[in-house]
Amino acid sequence: MIVHFKKQNREFWPSRNSYEKKNYGLNLSKAQLAQINREAFSKSYVPVRVMDYIIAKTLASGVCSGITCYTLAKFYDENISIGDSQFLIAVFQARTWGRYFLRQALHSYFLSPQRLLLRVCSGLKENKEARPVFLVFLPRVFNLQNITLAHTVLPFWWKEGLENIYLGIYDSNYPGDDERVMVYNKFTHSWSYDGKNNEKWVITINFPENLTRKVPFLI
Repeated sequence: MIVHFKKQNREFWPSRNSYEKKNYGLNLSKAQLAQINREAFSKSYVPVRVMDYIIAKTLASGVCSGITCYTLAKFYDENISIGDSQFLIAVFQARTWGRYFLRQALHSYFLSPQRLLLRVCSGLKENKEARPVFLVFLPRVFNLQNITLAHTVLPFWWKEGLENIYLGIYDSNYPGDDERVMVYNKFTHSWSYDGKNNEKWVITINFPENLTRKVPFLI
């Protein structure tokens, strides 16, 4: 049986609901960075130049978390009241350096993939209060030189077979593509998706609310 993410019997499909632009990088002025940081963070205990450097490097490498969060918010028909879509996407992306997103990523870094995927499935069921969660691919400790390739996606359907669990993936690198699938083997506990696998990468989960509210920067 396939469990499909939907709201009021309206199913989510990337071809219908994804943000129209492919994941992109941003090169911003100091004034633009300051505007994004004011909107993104409630407080910071690090020097402004350090924050600006981190956020500038993050936004230059891509805004996958921001696009994914924006797409989910639009699907829920939430009232998005600040700035235009690109500004809001940049704000959501900046908040991946917020306290709550980082804590959740660290917590789930050490959980088993099967436990994380069960949480994903529970979030897809319409009768659950919990919303869908994001999957975040992070490099293993020995692979940290690839941290800029960390990536956020939205699982939107789930199917369990005798050997494998299959997840339909909305990926901002492939807008409108309904055919992206992650495969997890229940016996070997191995997984693969789009060139990433369990040998060098870890899957973590995170929650939309960690990006949709003002948060403290880092700690």
